[in-house]
Formats: sequence, C-alpha cells, structure tokens
Amino acid sequence: EPISEQEIDAAKNAVKKTTEAVEASNNEEQYYSESIELEWNEDRAKAWHKMQPPSKPSISELNIYEKYFREKINECSSPSVLILGSTVEFRQLAFSLGFNVTVVDYSSTYHDSISKDLGDHKDEILRKEKFICCDWTKILSNEKLEEESFDIIIGDLAIGNVIYKNIGSFFAIFSKLLKKGGYFLGKSIYTYTDYRTDKTKI
Repeated sequence: EPISEQEIDAAKNAVKKTTEAVEASNNEEQYYSESIELEWNEDRAKAWHKMQPPSKPSISELNIYEKYFREKINECSSPSVLILGSTVEFRQLAFSLGFNVTVVDYSSTYHDSISKDLGDHKDEILRKEKFICCDWTKILSNEKLEEESFDIIIGDLAIGNVIYKNIGSFFAIFSKLLKKGGYFLGKSIYTYTDYRTDKTKI
C-alpha cells in the first residue's frame, strides 16, 4: 500500500516544524531534543511500514546481520543485544533468535506507535524487551547499565541521528557497553551534497 497524500503532508509538516525550531534556537542540543519530539511522532511511525530500503533494513541486510547474531548464539547461552531506535525488523530478528533485548529510543511516542507493527508476537516481544527512553549519548548517565554487557549493538542509520560534535562520545559510550569481541552493526547513507539537483549523481 503506497504512502497516502495525508501521510506525505504530515511528514512535510514535521520537517517544516523542525526547520522552524532550528531557526529559532541558538542551542544545537536544545534544538535537537525538541526536533526529535516534533519529527519522530505517531505520523512518522504510521508511514514507516510503507517505506522502502534503504530507509529501513532490507531483507539482504537482515540476512547479513543474522549471521552475526547466530555467531553470538554459538558463543554464549544467553546473548544480549542493544537496539538503537525502535526498528521493528531488528526487534523481530532478535526475538526470533532468543536474544535478551534492550531498546533505547529518543521518543516514547514513536516507540509506542511503531511497536504496533511487531506482528503476531507483539505482546510477547514487548513483554520480554527492556525499553529505555533517552538520548543515546546520555544513556550511561541515565541508566544503570554495566560495561561490557552487550554482545551486539545495532542501529539502522543511527549515526546520522547524532549531532556531529557528539559522534566521538557516541562511539566511546557504546564501545564501553560492548562485550569483548562484541559487534557494533549498522549502516549509513552517503550522497553528493548536490544530489537533489544533479540527477546524474543519484
């Protein structure tokens, strides 16, 4: 089912509000916190299941990630994964393979709404998961998480949702949370800066 005109308008309005917040704020971190609540909302979650890769994990990507998950299953009896964001596909994969799952998301509104797409095992997945609502770069100060407590940390397009000046601390935090030999999995999309106007570079 294609994305409706109403959903497209809702997404445009969210971007407009985010842009207005940027212009009105001189504090990058304050703006970023406010924009998360404006943009990552119920409308965004409703449109998510209609989006196509690379905006969400593809089947081929999930097959690659599954190999790393299965490797950890063979190494320990009770593997654990930290998922950055509420990505449904990662949560379903981790549940199907018996991982202990912790989900950390900036927006509880988005998390609650996108969780409706978890499928037939939704109730069991939600019951077994631990959910943390906070800025990823502040997770250690907000939560009592032990260092070296996760076999895998995974996030789809996660780095692109981190303020540039915080990227160093982002990796420092999650390197502490990974067990020795653990994996940080994810992807980022890179384009030419003028790709929107120069179709030869798309």
